[in-house]
Amino acid sequence: MILMRQIIILLLLLITISSYGQKCKFDYNEKDAFSGEEKVGITATISKSWKLGFNRTGSKYSLGLLINFAGAKEDIIQVGDTLMLAVEGAKPLIFLAMNESKPLSNVVGSGAYAQIQTFYRLFYKADEEQMKILTKNKVTATRVYFGNLHYTVEVKEKRSKKIRKAANCILL
Repeated sequence: MILMRQIIILLLLLITISSYGQKCKFDYNEKDAFSGEEKVGITATISKSWKLGFNRTGSKYSLGLLINFAGAKEDIIQVGDTLMLAVEGAKPLIFLAMNESKPLSNVVGSGAYAQIQTFYRLFYKADEEQMKILTKNKVTATRVYFGNLHYTVEVKEKRSKKIRKAANCILL
C-alpha cells in the first residue's frame, strides 16, 4: 500500500516536471546531407523590424540578423563588422560578421501607400560560451555596426525572455 502510494506520487511529480520542460519550436531541424550533422535554427524578434536567428550545425554556432529599414540605404556591412548585444550583469557580447552584406531595397505597397524599404540579412560567428551567457542574462539592447555607422535598438523585457529561450533551445 505504501509502495503503491509512493509510485503514484513519483509519477505525478514526473508528469508535473515534464510539463514545465523547455518547448522549442525550431524554424528548421534537419540533418546535413553531406556531413550528417544536425542543423537547427530558431528566431527571436528584437523589435518590429529586427529579428535575431540562432543557428547550430553540429557544434558550430552562428547568429543571423534580419533588419528592415524604412527608406533606401546604401551602406554595406563588411566582413568583421560587429554586432553587440548588451547583457545585464555581464560585458556586452561581440559578434563578428562572417560575410559582406549588401542592402536589398524594394518598393512596398502601391499608389499613395508605396514606400521604399531596405533589408539586410547578416550572419555572425558565435560560440557556445556566448550562447550560455545569453541563456542566463537579460539582453537590454542590440547594436549593429555598418563601418563607422551604428544602429541601436533597445530590447523590451518580453522580447529578452524570448531571446533567452531561443539561446537555450539552440544549446539543447
